[in-house]
Amino acid sequence: MKLTTELLRDTAIYIQDYYKAQDAAKYCFHTYNRTMNIVRNCDALAVALNAGKQEAKLAHLACWFLETGYCTNDADPQQTSAALAKAFFTAKAVDEEKIEVIEECILSTREPRQPVSATAQLVCDAAMYHLADKEAMLLANALRAEHLAIAGKEYSDEEWILENIQTISNHFYFTVAAREAFQKRKEKTLSAYQNKLELLRAIVTEPDNPSFHQAPAERETVLHEEEIKLERGVESFFRITERRHMELSTKAHDKASLLISINSIVLSIVLSVLITKLEENKFLLLPTLFLVITCATTIILAIISTRPRLIDNDSKNKPLDDHEMNILFFGDFSKLSLNEYKKIMKTTYRDRNALYDSLSKDIYYQGLILVWKYKYINIAYNFFMYGFIITILTFIGAYAIHSL
Repeated sequence: MKLTTELLRDTAIYIQDYYKAQDAAKYCFHTYNRTMNIVRNCDALAVALNAGKQEAKLAHLACWFLETGYCTNDADPQQTSAALAKAFFTAKAVDEEKIEVIEECILSTREPRQPVSATAQLVCDAAMYHLADKEAMLLANALRAEHLAIAGKEYSDEEWILENIQTISNHFYFTVAAREAFQKRKEKTLSAYQNKLELLRAIVTEPDNPSFHQAPAERETVLHEEEIKLERGVESFFRITERRHMELSTKAHDKASLLISINSIVLSIVLSVLITKLEENKFLLLPTLFLVITCATTIILAIISTRPRLIDNDSKNKPLDDHEMNILFFGDFSKLSLNEYKKIMKTTYRDRNALYDSLSKDIYYQGLILVWKYKYINIAYNFFMYGFIITILTFIGAYAIHSL
């Protein structure tokens, strides 16, 4: 039997009815909506890979049955899913060879995943789309709740974060299309979990007040442990804040680059095509002028936002112990001699308060530069948006007047 459109439709209807018959309260991760997303991602990856029609349809059918086994057999769901698929497709008179391919695709999602065929690799990659989903953490929390409801397995917050970090770190997308579509977003998910773990470990729980029966040595030990926890928390705070500032700076440059690219393309088209038509269509002069001004100004504002900016604290004219100087910023320490710089560094890293103060100043100055960058990017976006609207209205008005 050929893999007809009717068979695909019957399969989708069967799976929808199958999930409706299950206990929806228990299964909050392996749901019908998740199965639909797996099927959609499978189809998209098949298109990106230029897979053959039959291979794409076999992967599509396998994805519909992929997680049905979780509803009745949490211990070995893939075996149950494969058996259910075989029974359904046998009743539909599908060729045994094709049924075996579908079974292979389903069974290949067992851990550790080792898909042999290209079709099985496609199914494995589609099944793990959620690692790169924008709602990856919410989906993971749903899986955590399902583990508790079905198997009675409860994770602490740290255990669950570590479980997800291990899963993402050990995971590998088999197809080129999946790596191109999911890899960067999966890395962002991993980074988010790592940040969450750092914050969780940085939380300082207030210890109980030591009893008056407590020996002095024991009290000193408690205080020492509190200081270590506090120091780790502060260091994690600075590290995470620095990382976020760097990410924001990168995003600012990406946004500016997008504006420059779009407006450069528009401007080049205008200069090469539209301007040559102005002698014959002089009524287009004003709207063309508006368009050129909009594009050129937007490009200039975007370039200004990405220009390197130095905050001049006039470090050369300040004493070495001046607390306003940021020794972590090259714009400050480059004005000092090597001996002066080494002297300040020695003083700083020997004093924990001075060290944290230097990190705070560095974050503060980074924030000032970010405010400056985003201010000009915001102006550039607003100018581009309103200028483009005015240009379109001017074109419409010019055509309307010319047609009269």
